[in-house]
Amino acid sequence: MYADMGHFGRRPMQLAWLVVAMPSLVLNYLGQCALILEDPSTKSNPFFLMIPQKVFWVVFVLATVATVIASQALISGSFSLISQAVALGYVPRMKIHHTSPTIYGQVYLPIINWLLIVLCIILVVSFQHSSDLASMYGLAVSSNMVGTSIVLMLVMKHVWHWKPWKIGLYGCTILLVDMSLFVASLEKMASFAWVSLLFGAFFTAIMHIWITCRAELASRAPTTIKLDQFSIALEDNTNRLTYIDAVGIFLDSTPIEDVPVV
Repeated sequence: MYADMGHFGRRPMQLAWLVVAMPSLVLNYLGQCALILEDPSTKSNPFFLMIPQKVFWVVFVLATVATVIASQALISGSFSLISQAVALGYVPRMKIHHTSPTIYGQVYLPIINWLLIVLCIILVVSFQHSSDLASMYGLAVSSNMVGTSIVLMLVMKHVWHWKPWKIGLYGCTILLVDMSLFVASLEKMASFAWVSLLFGAFFTAIMHIWITCRAELASRAPTTIKLDQFSIALEDNTNRLTYIDAVGIFLDSTPIEDVPVV
Protein backbone atom coordinates (compact mmCIF):
# COMPACT_ATOMS: atom_id res chain seq x y z
CA MET A 1 0.00 0.00 0.00
CA TYR A 2 2.89 2.33 0.75
CA ALA A 3 4.32 1.83 -2.73
CA ASP A 4 0.95 2.06 -4.48
CA MET A 5 0.19 5.31 -2.66
CA GLY A 6 3.33 6.78 -4.20
CA HIS A 7 2.30 5.49 -7.61
CA PHE A 8 -1.43 6.25 -7.68
CA GLY A 9 -2.03 8.80 -4.92
CA ARG A 10 -3.84 8.74 -1.60
CA ARG A 11 -7.47 8.91 -2.77
CA PRO A 12 -7.42 5.90 -5.15
CA MET A 13 -5.73 3.77 -2.50
CA GLN A 14 -8.32 4.74 0.12
CA LEU A 15 -11.19 3.80 -2.20
CA ALA A 16 -9.55 0.56 -3.35
CA TRP A 17 -8.85 -0.56 0.22
CA LEU A 18 -12.14 0.45 1.86
CA VAL A 19 -14.49 -0.51 -1.00
CA VAL A 20 -12.84 -3.59 -2.55
CA ALA A 21 -9.82 -5.05 -0.73
CA MET A 22 -10.85 -4.93 2.94
CA PRO A 23 -14.46 -6.20 2.52
CA SER A 24 -13.23 -9.03 0.27
CA LEU A 25 -10.54 -10.07 2.75
CA VAL A 26 -12.92 -9.98 5.72
CA LEU A 27 -15.51 -12.12 3.91
CA ASN A 28 -12.83 -14.53 2.74
CA TYR A 29 -11.32 -15.02 6.20
CA LEU A 30 -14.73 -15.35 7.84
CA GLY A 31 -15.66 -17.98 5.27
CA GLN A 32 -12.49 -19.95 5.96
CA CYS A 33 -13.12 -19.79 9.71
CA ALA A 34 -16.68 -21.01 9.24
CA LEU A 35 -15.47 -23.92 7.10
CA ILE A 36 -12.86 -24.99 9.66
CA LEU A 37 -15.41 -24.78 12.50
CA GLU A 38 -17.79 -26.99 10.52
CA ASP A 39 -15.11 -29.42 9.31
CA PRO A 40 -11.76 -29.26 11.20
CA SER A 41 -10.13 -31.55 8.62
CA THR A 42 -10.10 -28.65 6.12
CA LYS A 43 -7.61 -26.61 8.15
CA SER A 44 -4.75 -27.77 5.92
CA ASN A 45 -6.00 -25.64 2.99
CA PRO A 46 -9.33 -23.96 3.77
CA PHE A 47 -9.23 -21.46 0.89
CA PHE A 48 -9.25 -23.97 -1.97
CA LEU A 49 -11.31 -26.55 -0.10
CA MET A 50 -14.25 -24.14 0.32
CA ILE A 51 -14.45 -23.44 -3.44
CA PRO A 52 -17.23 -25.32 -5.29
CA GLN A 53 -15.87 -27.78 -7.86
CA LYS A 54 -17.77 -26.11 -10.71
CA VAL A 55 -15.76 -22.89 -10.41
CA PHE A 56 -12.58 -24.31 -8.89
CA TRP A 57 -10.32 -23.74 -11.89
CA VAL A 58 -11.70 -20.25 -12.48
CA VAL A 59 -10.87 -19.26 -8.90
CA PHE A 60 -7.52 -21.03 -9.19
CA VAL A 61 -6.55 -18.91 -12.21
CA LEU A 62 -7.75 -15.73 -10.48
CA ALA A 63 -5.76 -16.60 -7.35
CA THR A 64 -2.64 -17.19 -9.44
CA VAL A 65 -3.06 -13.85 -11.21
CA ALA A 66 -3.62 -12.13 -7.87
CA THR A 67 -0.41 -13.71 -6.57
CA VAL A 68 1.55 -12.32 -9.52
CA ILE A 69 0.04 -8.86 -8.99
CA ALA A 70 0.85 -9.01 -5.27
CA SER A 71 4.45 -9.97 -6.02
CA GLN A 72 4.77 -6.99 -8.36
CA ALA A 73 3.42 -4.72 -5.62
CA LEU A 74 5.98 -6.18 -3.22
CA ILE A 75 8.79 -5.49 -5.69
CA SER A 76 7.58 -1.92 -6.28
CA GLY A 77 7.32 -1.45 -2.52
CA SER A 78 10.93 -2.55 -2.11
CA PHE A 79 12.01 0.03 -4.69
CA SER A 80 10.09 2.81 -2.94
CA LEU A 81 11.30 1.91 0.55
CA ILE A 82 14.95 1.64 -0.47
CA SER A 83 14.82 4.91 -2.41
CA GLN A 84 13.41 6.65 0.66
CA ALA A 85 16.12 5.05 2.82
CA VAL A 86 18.76 6.35 0.40
CA ALA A 87 17.27 9.85 0.58
CA LEU A 88 17.35 9.72 4.38
CA GLY A 89 20.95 8.46 4.40
CA TYR A 90 20.13 5.10 6.00
CA VAL A 91 21.66 2.92 3.25
CA PRO A 92 24.47 3.45 0.73
CA ARG A 93 23.59 5.37 -2.39
CA MET A 94 22.72 3.37 -5.49
CA LYS A 95 21.46 3.93 -9.00
CA ILE A 96 17.77 4.95 -9.06
CA HIS A 97 15.81 5.18 -12.32
CA HIS A 98 12.72 7.40 -12.33
CA THR A 99 10.36 5.66 -14.74
CA SER A 100 7.78 8.44 -14.90
CA PRO A 101 8.38 12.05 -16.02
CA THR A 102 5.55 13.33 -13.80
CA ILE A 103 5.20 10.97 -10.79
CA TYR A 104 8.14 11.05 -8.38
CA GLY A 105 7.27 7.81 -6.60
CA GLN A 106 7.64 5.56 -9.66
CA VAL A 107 11.23 4.32 -9.38
CA TYR A 108 13.29 1.31 -10.42
CA LEU A 109 16.46 0.13 -8.63
CA PRO A 110 18.41 -2.41 -10.71
CA ILE A 111 20.59 -3.69 -7.86
CA ILE A 112 17.56 -4.28 -5.61
CA ASN A 113 15.75 -6.06 -8.45
CA TRP A 114 18.64 -8.49 -8.96
CA LEU A 115 19.02 -8.95 -5.20
CA LEU A 116 15.36 -9.95 -4.92
CA ILE A 117 15.75 -12.42 -7.78
CA VAL A 118 18.77 -14.11 -6.19
CA LEU A 119 17.24 -14.25 -2.71
CA CYS A 120 13.94 -15.67 -4.01
CA ILE A 121 15.73 -18.43 -5.91
CA ILE A 122 17.86 -19.29 -2.88
CA LEU A 123 14.83 -19.46 -0.58
CA VAL A 124 12.75 -21.60 -2.94
CA VAL A 125 15.60 -24.04 -3.57
CA SER A 126 16.51 -24.20 0.13
CA PHE A 127 13.01 -24.61 1.58
CA GLN A 128 11.41 -26.77 -1.16
CA HIS A 129 8.08 -26.73 0.70
CA SER A 130 5.52 -23.94 0.43
CA SER A 131 4.47 -24.51 4.04
CA ASP A 132 7.91 -23.43 5.29
CA LEU A 133 7.79 -20.33 3.08
CA ALA A 134 4.32 -19.55 4.42
CA SER A 135 5.62 -19.79 8.00
CA MET A 136 8.45 -17.38 7.23
CA TYR A 137 6.09 -15.00 5.43
CA GLY A 138 3.57 -15.06 8.27
CA LEU A 139 6.15 -14.12 10.88
CA ALA A 140 7.55 -11.39 8.61
CA VAL A 141 4.11 -9.85 8.10
CA SER A 142 3.10 -10.01 11.76
CA SER A 143 6.39 -8.50 12.94
CA ASN A 144 6.05 -5.77 10.32
CA MET A 145 2.57 -4.98 11.61
CA VAL A 146 3.88 -4.67 15.18
CA GLY A 147 6.75 -2.42 14.07
CA THR A 148 4.42 -0.24 12.00
CA SER A 149 2.02 0.21 14.94
CA ILE A 150 4.85 1.17 17.30
CA VAL A 151 6.25 3.71 14.83
CA LEU A 152 2.75 5.10 14.27
CA MET A 153 2.33 5.58 18.02
CA LEU A 154 5.61 7.53 18.09
CA VAL A 155 4.32 9.71 15.25
CA MET A 156 1.10 10.26 17.19
CA LYS A 157 3.10 11.50 20.15
CA HIS A 158 5.94 13.52 18.63
CA VAL A 159 4.46 14.72 15.31
CA TRP A 160 0.69 14.84 15.69
CA HIS A 161 0.89 15.64 19.45
CA TRP A 162 -2.05 13.43 20.33
CA LYS A 163 -3.20 13.14 23.92
CA PRO A 164 -1.87 10.11 25.84
CA TRP A 165 -5.31 8.53 26.22
CA LYS A 166 -5.79 8.49 22.43
CA ILE A 167 -2.41 6.84 21.92
CA GLY A 168 -3.21 4.35 24.68
CA LEU A 169 -6.57 3.55 23.07
CA TYR A 170 -4.81 2.73 19.82
CA GLY A 171 -2.27 0.62 21.68
CA CYS A 172 -4.97 -1.33 23.52
CA THR A 173 -6.85 -2.12 20.30
CA ILE A 174 -4.79 -2.29 17.11
CA LEU A 175 -1.40 -2.95 18.71
CA LEU A 176 -2.92 -5.63 20.94
CA VAL A 177 -4.27 -7.44 17.88
CA ASP A 178 -0.92 -7.11 16.10
CA MET A 179 0.93 -8.46 19.13
CA SER A 180 -1.42 -11.45 19.40
CA LEU A 181 -0.79 -12.34 15.75
CA PHE A 182 2.97 -11.93 16.24
CA VAL A 183 3.02 -14.18 19.32
CA ALA A 184 0.95 -16.77 17.46
CA SER A 185 3.45 -16.67 14.57
CA LEU A 186 6.33 -17.44 16.95
CA GLU A 187 5.03 -21.00 17.06
CA LYS A 188 6.39 -21.38 13.50
CA MET A 189 9.96 -20.58 14.54
CA ALA A 190 10.93 -24.23 14.17
CA SER A 191 9.56 -24.23 10.59
CA PHE A 192 12.20 -21.83 9.28
CA ALA A 193 10.19 -18.76 10.31
CA TRP A 194 13.36 -17.51 12.00
CA VAL A 195 14.81 -16.80 8.55
CA SER A 196 12.64 -13.68 8.25
CA LEU A 197 14.00 -12.38 11.57
CA LEU A 198 17.52 -13.16 10.36
CA PHE A 199 16.99 -11.09 7.21
CA GLY A 200 15.55 -8.23 9.26
CA ALA A 201 18.49 -8.28 11.66
CA PHE A 202 20.96 -8.40 8.75
CA PHE A 203 19.55 -5.34 6.97
CA THR A 204 19.15 -3.49 10.27
CA ALA A 205 22.84 -4.13 10.96
CA ILE A 206 23.74 -2.76 7.52
CA MET A 207 21.82 0.46 8.17
CA HIS A 208 23.32 0.83 11.65
CA ILE A 209 26.86 0.30 10.37
CA TRP A 210 26.33 2.74 7.48
CA ILE A 211 24.94 5.49 9.73
CA THR A 212 27.60 4.98 12.40
CA CYS A 213 30.49 4.96 9.93
CA ARG A 214 29.21 8.07 8.12
CA ALA A 215 28.92 9.93 11.41
CA GLU A 216 32.43 8.86 12.42
CA LEU A 217 33.84 9.90 9.04
CA ALA A 218 32.12 13.28 9.21
CA SER A 219 33.54 13.92 12.68
CA ARG A 220 37.09 13.14 11.55
CA ALA A 221 37.02 14.81 8.14
CA PRO A 222 34.52 17.68 7.83
CA THR A 223 32.75 17.67 4.48
CA THR A 224 31.66 21.33 4.53
CA ILE A 225 33.03 24.78 5.29
CA LYS A 226 31.18 27.91 6.30
CA LEU A 227 30.12 30.31 3.60
CA ASP A 228 32.14 33.23 5.04
CA GLN A 229 35.27 31.07 5.14
CA PHE A 230 34.66 30.08 1.52
CA SER A 231 34.33 33.74 0.50
CA ILE A 232 37.64 34.60 2.19
CA ALA A 233 39.34 31.67 0.43
CA LEU A 234 38.05 32.91 -2.93
CA GLU A 235 39.40 36.40 -2.32
CA ASP A 236 42.81 35.07 -1.27
CA ASN A 237 43.10 32.80 -4.32
CA THR A 238 41.53 34.96 -7.02
CA ASN A 239 44.60 34.82 -9.23
CA ARG A 240 44.75 31.02 -9.04
CA LEU A 241 41.14 30.46 -10.14
CA THR A 242 40.21 29.42 -13.67
CA TYR A 243 36.94 30.70 -15.08
CA ILE A 244 34.94 28.99 -17.81
CA ASP A 245 32.07 30.27 -19.96
CA ALA A 246 29.52 27.85 -18.58
CA VAL A 247 27.48 27.04 -15.52
CA GLY A 248 28.18 23.94 -13.44
CA ILE A 249 25.66 22.38 -11.04
CA PHE A 250 26.85 20.19 -8.17
CA LEU A 251 24.14 18.42 -6.14
CA ASP A 252 24.88 17.91 -2.46
CA SER A 253 22.89 17.32 0.73
CA THR A 254 24.74 19.85 2.89
CA PRO A 255 22.85 22.69 4.63
CA ILE A 256 22.21 25.82 2.58
CA GLU A 257 24.48 27.96 4.76
CA ASP A 258 27.47 25.64 4.20
CA VAL A 259 29.64 24.94 1.17
CA PRO A 260 30.53 21.29 0.38
CA VAL A 261 34.17 20.32 0.10
CA VAL A 262 34.54 19.00 -3.46
